[in-house]
Amino acid sequence: MTTASHSPLGLRSLAVAWLSWWREVILGWLPPAWLERSRLFLPRVWLTLEPDGIRVGRQAAPGMTPREIGTVPLEQHPRTLLGRGTRRQSSWVLAIPASHAIVKDLSLPGAVRSRLVEVLRFELDRHTPFNTETALFGFKELPSSVPGTVSVRLAAAPRRLVQDWLDGLSRVGVEPDRIIVRIDPAGSAAIPLLWRPASGRQLGRTAFWALAVTAVLSVALLLVPLLTKRGVVLELDRRHAAILPEAQAVAAVDRDREALLERLNEPLREREGRRRIVDILKDLTETIPEEGHISALRIEDGDLRIDGETTTATALIEPLEALPSLQEVRFLSPTSRVLNQRERFQIGARIAAPGNGTP
Repeated sequence: MTTASHSPLGLRSLAVAWLSWWREVILGWLPPAWLERSRLFLPRVWLTLEPDGIRVGRQAAPGMTPREIGTVPLEQHPRTLLGRGTRRQSSWVLAIPASHAIVKDLSLPGAVRSRLVEVLRFELDRHTPFNTETALFGFKELPSSVPGTVSVRLAAAPRRLVQDWLDGLSRVGVEPDRIIVRIDPAGSAAIPLLWRPASGRQLGRTAFWALAVTAVLSVALLLVPLLTKRGVVLELDRRHAAILPEAQAVAAVDRDREALLERLNEPLREREGRRRIVDILKDLTETIPEEGHISALRIEDGDLRIDGETTTATALIEPLEALPSLQEVRFLSPTSRVLNQRERFQIGARIAAPGNGTP
């Protein structure tokens, strides 16, 4: 025996709930201006709460005068007065009579036309006894007879009153898409209030299962590529494990080769260092004049220090700087005169790296 949940009717209800839930989620992401445009082509059902019930009217298209349908008790859903097609595709509108709101015409500078919402929100308490925390407001731009100005009709309704009416409609299962203030009883003129429906709604049992099915399908879509590539991943792991010992052996041979080259190059570096020292001594011997002599020579960490005596110590700097093997030639201390009228000097320099000098 086929159960109701697996019957075509049950599957159809599940699909409808699934699509309806996603519709509500997408609508919650859209800006209010986009939602307003999407509802322009839907018939609007105007609802007004009165002491004896909910007065229902239907507006076939924007700009048309709503047609009064009737009044239903407060505990009854307004859809009982509507046709079947109108029930499914309709925009529910909470219509607040002008007697329950404040309507005022304002003339503002034309420069604020592009930011009327911000300006009216900031100056709401100047033109009404409310502010943005205690009231909902909206406006409608009117033709202006004064150049350089913009005329608007401002409407504000107490937030507590609006919330009471929304709670009353919510108890019978109605959630309005928009709130308006009816300027005239016939409803030919209305001002929409700046209000957006609550983004979260209670999910029924069917919608819950629709959400669960969506989550399962999403997880499946993520896992299918991984499962199809599982064989490739396992094959790559097997090949990696097979060549790993060989790769480790090659790495060990490379390390041994580098260590051997380092040991072979060490004597060559020492011989090259001694050869450079000999070349530096030869250059110094040829550079120091015959009347001068070197009493001490020290090489440490690439720095050269020369102590000696000569007739004119300052004349040594230029020829020493010309040597390709020396850089940054300078006096390490002031020169001093000795008894034989010679100058004692201490000169320091940096030994140039091989190849950096100019031959």
